[in-house]
Amino acid sequence: MSNSYFDKNVFNKGKAFIPFITAGYPSLDATKRFILKMEAAGADLIEIGIPFSDPIAEGPVIQHSSMEALKIGTTTDSIFQMVEDIRKESNIPLVFMTYINVIFKYGFDNFYKKCDELNIRGVILPDVPYEEKAEAQEAAKKYDIVPLPSVKGGFDSSHPVKGENEVEKTEMKKGRIPWFTVGLILALALAAVASLPFLFGPLA
Repeated sequence: MSNSYFDKNVFNKGKAFIPFITAGYPSLDATKRFILKMEAAGADLIEIGIPFSDPIAEGPVIQHSSMEALKIGTTTDSIFQMVEDIRKESNIPLVFMTYINVIFKYGFDNFYKKCDELNIRGVILPDVPYEEKAEAQEAAKKYDIVPLPSVKGGFDSSHPVKGENEVEKTEMKKGRIPWFTVGLILALALAAVASLPFLFGPLA
């Protein structure tokens, strides 16, 4: 498994525009419409959040969107169906962002097999520490999907991740592991949600 897919299709210009959206908020039909609009607006890759009842890595905005998506009955299978519909119109690079419980319940092999069928080439797992990524990575590797665990840390101008081990440093140099701070997540979520009506019109 390698990052060649992302190097060729996402980061081929160096930097990339990568928006995030919670699947099922306010509906799966709206999510599909927004994803196609994001592609038309120049997105290089889109992160699709699979809602989870305890999104510990998220700020209040994405927590709210996840809860609302779950209230209307959004499921992992219905999200896969939405992506299947998207694939009839677009082959834009997509990755999922979700929590290990979701994949564990669905079944590691079943989940990553379905991702492979729909050309989802990466899965971000913010609640899986880098040191504990082995089980998810083994299943993902079978289908040539890049697992993206999180690394702990904060930010300063000279060194973005504090306290990581040597393996994490090596992987960070490849530019493919997300790192999270509460302030950054909340700021990005607020900016993204505030811009949706301006970009796409009413959410409902």
